[in-house]
Amino acid sequence: MKTVGYIHLFLAIIILTGCTAPKLNVYIPKNSHVYSSELVSQNVNSNENSHKIEKTSPPKRPLSKVALIIGNSSYKIAPLANPINDAVDINNALEGLGFKTIKLIDADKKEIIEAINHFGEELQTSDIGLFYFAGHGLQVKGDNYLIPINSNINSESDIEFEGVNVSRLLGKMDKQENKINIVMLDACRNNPFARSFRSMSRGLSRVDAPTGTFVVFSTAPGEVAQDGDGKNGVFTKHLLRHIKTPNLPIEEVMKKVRVSVMQETDKKQVPWQSSSLTGSFYFLEK
Repeated sequence: MKTVGYIHLFLAIIILTGCTAPKLNVYIPKNSHVYSSELVSQNVNSNENSHKIEKTSPPKRPLSKVALIIGNSSYKIAPLANPINDAVDINNALEGLGFKTIKLIDADKKEIIEAINHFGEELQTSDIGLFYFAGHGLQVKGDNYLIPINSNINSESDIEFEGVNVSRLLGKMDKQENKINIVMLDACRNNPFARSFRSMSRGLSRVDAPTGTFVVFSTAPGEVAQDGDGKNGVFTKHLLRHIKTPNLPIEEVMKKVRVSVMQETDKKQVPWQSSSLTGSFYFLEK
């Protein structure tokens, strides 16, 4: 009874004096579900961060590129020394730059037309198309013709039937509506029929590039290109060197080729181009 009396007296003193009960240290087990507000806030923020999705750009898809390369040397009249070497070297260079290539050596008309048709099919699933021809090329009435091997040309009018009109190629490429088309004609060499057909013009005629197309001649319209004394023609020799320059737009590549050819030929040969490109193209992009 005395103990109960002491307790009552102790509580009465606390009430009367306004004293607070002593602070007790409370033990919370590790697995307890009691959390501090600070800890709960940290966990919420952590959960929020874990659900954030980092937005990244999809990897850049490499351009799909296809090239048709033709080199004709073994003509019955006026054979040429370098076109086969030119075509083989251009083919190897373009393969090294990621092009799928179709190569023809000493092709007749049927083979060229079949290759152009196959090339057109490949363009349907390609971003970039490139056509390269080394050999004889002639112009008749403003139209340019690529001369196949074994052509039977006895008069100026035969060229329209024996040759392959460049317009046929340009039409095939333009129809596919791929991003960029490139046409390179190292075909402005000496006309083997010049003495027989006095009315024929020198070299090739000007070509207006269709939209999205870049056309390159090894020399200016109406002029004649040099076949070269070395392994390659003068134009192709410098083209092979400059297309391997990293991060150089095709326009700058051709400017360098032009300067190099002019220096070597003492300005007698000036590569020419016609462009309607709407996008940028680099042979080698790093």
